[in-house]
Amino acid sequence: MRFLRGENQMRYRTLGLVLAGLITLAVGAWGYNQYSLRKGMAVDLNNRYQQAFYNLLTGTQNLEVLLAKSLVVGGREQASAVFASIWEEAMLAQANLGQLPVSPELTGRTAKFLTQVADYANTLVRRAGTGAPVSSQHWATLNRLYDQAAVLNRELHKIEARVGANGAYFWELSRAVTAKRGVAKTALPGAHADFRALNREMQTYPTLIYDGPFSDHIERKKPLGLTGPVISDNTARSRALALVDRTPGTTYTAKVAGSVEGRIPAYRVEITGRRPGVNERH
Repeated sequence: MRFLRGENQMRYRTLGLVLAGLITLAVGAWGYNQYSLRKGMAVDLNNRYQQAFYNLLTGTQNLEVLLAKSLVVGGREQASAVFASIWEEAMLAQANLGQLPVSPELTGRTAKFLTQVADYANTLVRRAGTGAPVSSQHWATLNRLYDQAAVLNRELHKIEARVGANGAYFWELSRAVTAKRGVAKTALPGAHADFRALNREMQTYPTLIYDGPFSDHIERKKPLGLTGPVISDNTARSRALALVDRTPGTTYTAKVAGSVEGRIPAYRVEITGRRPGVNERH
């Protein structure tokens, strides 16, 4: 009996070791699979960033060529076709710029330039459609946009050299961006400095004034309909409470939940109504 009991214990011990080994192998296989999956996703994401960057580079090169062509093109129909192509290339370039894992604050002026070029070209297409001639002022603006597109191209080619020197360039950039959210902790790569320098270079050019929704004079207009001094957060709470459609028996309180920074700064006010057994929120 003792012999059988010892044999059973040995059998259970062996079975336990086998199960532990199988579990270890399963966990190891799962971990390796997760690592391979993450690595594959990183490569795929980097390839997408690379593609977006080179599409941006191609688009700005085409844009520079088309703007140069617009300065020498003759005939209304030919000019209209060139302006339409400028609009298309500028929109595509802006779309690819938006796909890069770069903070908007580092690409804002570049994106605005591409938007304005597209909108200005669209304005000239409509003008050509009405039979109106392109004025000397329009030619001067096109010449200035051509110069600015050449600068944009030059700066992007500088970044291209660093992209080619580092295969994981954009993936590392994405990790740096997500680090702000606690996903990863890495030092900011040189790309931030590159795009910041590009943005700063684009800001040195004068404003673009024309008859369109993205003209600088439209964005710099002082909002109409707003009078009086800037109000405090206490005043904002009081005014928000005054607008509430009150329910009898309910006590309302207001707090400033944040602020909106823009052309018209504002407060975000949260109003809570309390009464026995019921809470309301506005």
